[in-house]
Parts: sequence; structure tokens; C-alpha cells
Amino acid sequence: MLKNNRLANLAPGERDDAPIAELLSTSALKELEELHLNENSLFDERLAGGEEGEGEGGEGGEGEVFQASAAALAVPGRFPNLRRLDLGGRLYSSMRSEQFLAFATGLGVGGLPSLQELVIPRWASLGNPSTEGVVALANALSSGQLSQLRDLQIEARDDMTSDAFATLSRSLATGKAPLLQSLDLQMWNENAEGGVEALAEGLPRGGLSSLTSFRLDARDMFCTKGYALSTLGLAFGGNGGCPALQKLDLEWDEEGDEGVGGLAEGLGSGELSSLRDLSLRVTCNQDGEGELSGEGCVALGEVLSTGKVPSLRNVSLVWWCNQSFVSLCEGLSRGSVDPPVMVDLGIDVKFGEGENTDLGVTRFAEVVRAGKLSGLRNVNVLGYGYELLSRAGGRALGEALTHADASLNSLEKLCIPCQTEEVTAAFLEGLARGPGRLPALHTLWCPGIRSIRTQGAQSLSNLVRRGKVPSIKELRVNLAGIGQEGMQAFAAALNTSHASALRRLEIIFPGVSPADAAAEVGLFSVALSSTGWRNFGLGVFG
Repeated sequence: MLKNNRLANLAPGERDDAPIAELLSTSALKELEELHLNENSLFDERLAGGEEGEGEGGEGGEGEVFQASAAALAVPGRFPNLRRLDLGGRLYSSMRSEQFLAFATGLGVGGLPSLQELVIPRWASLGNPSTEGVVALANALSSGQLSQLRDLQIEARDDMTSDAFATLSRSLATGKAPLLQSLDLQMWNENAEGGVEALAEGLPRGGLSSLTSFRLDARDMFCTKGYALSTLGLAFGGNGGCPALQKLDLEWDEEGDEGVGGLAEGLGSGELSSLRDLSLRVTCNQDGEGELSGEGCVALGEVLSTGKVPSLRNVSLVWWCNQSFVSLCEGLSRGSVDPPVMVDLGIDVKFGEGENTDLGVTRFAEVVRAGKLSGLRNVNVLGYGYELLSRAGGRALGEALTHADASLNSLEKLCIPCQTEEVTAAFLEGLARGPGRLPALHTLWCPGIRSIRTQGAQSLSNLVRRGKVPSIKELRVNLAGIGQEGMQAFAAALNTSHASALRRLEIIFPGVSPADAAAEVGLFSVALSSTGWRNFGLGVFG
């Protein structure tokens, strides 16, 4: 196994491909089973020699300057036992289209007969990238040359056009990679409809029946039509689909919520008896008629809250806080999501939504207050805007989390809204006001760019001193301008027995001069020293 290496890196800004080019061209590594190149940017330059995909290396400029070629990895007989190959995933490196073509062409002639796991890195092009590499990979799959493949991951690539994605999807659905268990596809900046429909058509035929994990990230600048996503959702729950599926991770934008409705029907079919982890990051835009029916979102919420997927244990939802989120909450209110099902929720607030954002958060607060989401584990309000919530909305959200009937005994992490100072203070006031506790909460992040002000500091102090968050370990808070009264209240909270679990404290003073920041830190130090220091890590940021 070769892993965690930087074979092409010299001094900062310098690079020498000769060692890695020589390594990839050797015939002395026939027993190699695992190769990770994810910390090397080896295939991000055009191949020497003019024609795409030619050669295994090349000479560039003056002297002996060698260039690594991805084709060297797939020369028949060179790496006959290679099972795992990571060419650079998760943004660490990239791979040009012609390098991809050279590599995939080798796969098509049996260059890596034992390959079980493959990671194809991203590629961003300023021009019109060739899709031949994607097509060559599709051909290798369709021909059965990758019959041992168990794990395929392809990062976002500009050469993954709409047509190329459809071609790849059809090849995956042929069943010529019958052992494939994990499939991770990213499709950005292009319309994914053709590929999504091809996958949906292949599922009932059993082409991907061995899948245990499926991830599709189809966010793009074009809204995918709901019909295509609906057929995919229905296919998951149909006969022959993916009976062994344990993890499903989907991300898409659509007009309306037809796709969400299809997924809800597929989940509720009873066919996904092994599904444990469900992750959805969805944006439902208003359709051309200007209204969102919400029926699909209601159906999804109802499926999740009425136990239609009894094997489910972990649900992650990131949802745009518009009318679709209101509908999702309506569905969740028809039952309840309780442990052992745990929910991580990201509420994506966007500037310009106005009343929809306030309505969505308020409706969510009602569901929580009614004890319908006792399985909440993480709550994160995403987005950076101004006055996205009213003071009443912020207070309602805070009060709901510590309401007597909420029973949020599993809530571990809370990232509160990035709102105005008034709304943040109202949120903390509501959080401290409720009679309930958050016994498992270990992380609380307040807005980094907004001060909690004196009122918020006092509310946060009450929250801690009254033992409502006895497990708090990490706290991030903006204390700019809270004054001596606020500092004393905050410091007093840190030195109670109810804060004994605290291990990390981040204090932020953004947008102030160094002199003012020093004064703020001094004020905090005086307040804290007056009550006695405790043992926790302290970070101060300006």
C-alpha cells in the first residue's frame, strides 16, 4: 500500500514529476494492492506530445522534465493486483480531461482487472472540455472490464456534461459491475435529468441491486425537473431496486416538489428494509405558476414521522426555509420522530424570503414544542442575511427548544441564527426562559458576526447557571460591546458547577480596533478573575 505521500512536491511552488512518473512506469509493483494519490496533483496538466492520451510521460521544456500520465496506471499487466486506487478525491487534486481519457481507455482493455475501489478527482475547465474520458469509463463498465468494482466515486467535473452523465448512468445500470456496493456521483453546472432517468430505468432491472450506499449530488445552475427525480425515488422503492441499500444521500434543486413526493413514495413502499442513513439537501423552488403545492414535502415529512422506514436510524435534512419547509413541518407534525431515529437539521435561510423564513421557523418551533421531534441531534441555521427573522420568530425558536414538552434529551449541537443583535438576544432569552433542559448539548455556537449584547449575555448566563446545559463543552460567542454588566454575568456563568464540562471557549470581537479589542479582553479578564479561573481552552478573535 502506498498512501499519504507527496511524491511530486519539492519546495513551495516547485514540482518534479520524474519520481512519480518513474514509479508509475515500473513493472516491479505487481503485488501492489492499494495506491492513494490524493495528496498529489499529478494529472492536472496537459499531456505532452500534442495528442490527447498519448504516452505514459513526456519531456517538457529544456532538459529531462518528466510528466506523470494517468495512462501508466492502466497498462495491462503492470498492476494486476491493484484493488484500491484514489486518484485524488474531495478537492485535494484534479485531473484533466485528456488524462482521464488516457486512464479510462486503459481500463477498457483490462488494465486493472482486480480493481475494487476507484476515486476520480474533480476537474474545472475554462473552455469546452472533452467528454471522451467519461464515455471511455462508461464503455469500460459496459464491457465488463470493471466487474470486480465495489466502490466508485466521481467528483464534480466539467467534462461530466448532461449527455456524458446520461451515458455513464446507462452503463452503470447494465449490471456489468454486479458487485458495486457504493456509488458516489457529483453532477454540477449541467442538467442531470437524462442521467437520473437512466438510473431510474436501470434500478427495476436489478442493475444496481448490490448497492448499500448511494450518493448523488445534482445541484446545478439549472433546476432538475421534478419528474426525473420522482422516477428515481419511486425506483428505489420498486421491485428489484436496491434491497440492500443502507445509506442514501441526495442533493438537488427542483421546480416544485414532485421529486420529493416521488422519493417519499419510494421510502414509504416498505422495500428499503435495510436503510439506516438518509441525507437530503433539497431546494424546492416555486414552479412556473408561482406557487408551491407542497404535497411532496408534506408526504416526505409524514413518511419520516410515521415510521414507514422502520430500519432508519439517522436522518440529515438541509432545507431551504421557504414554503416547502413549512410543508415539510406539516408532514412531520402528523407523527413524531423519536429515538432511536436521530435527526440533524440544517435550516437554509436565504436573503429575500422575508415572511416565508419567519413562517418556516415558527412552524418548525411549533412542531418541536409539541414534542414531535425528540430525536433532534443537531440544529444548524445556515445563511448570512439581515433581519431574516423577526424578534418574535427568534424568541419562539429559542422557547421551543427548552419547552417542557419538547423533550430534546438528545440534542448535542446548536448553531443559532446569524441574525441581527436584537433577534439573537431574543433567541437566547427564549432559550433561557423555557423550563426544559438540554442535557446532551455539548456545542453552542452563537453568531460570529453579531454581538449577543448585554441582554443576550445575561440570558446565556441564566441558561448555564440554571443547569439547562450541563454537558456544554464548546462555546463560541461574540461579546463585542456587552459592557461590564454583561461581562460579569457571562464570566459568572463560566465558574458555576454547571459549566464544569466546558473545554473550549471562543470569544469574538469582530469589527473593532486593536485598542478596543484589547479593552474588551481586559474587561473580560477582570470579570473572570474576580470569580476564579477554571481549566478550559480560551481563544480570542478580533
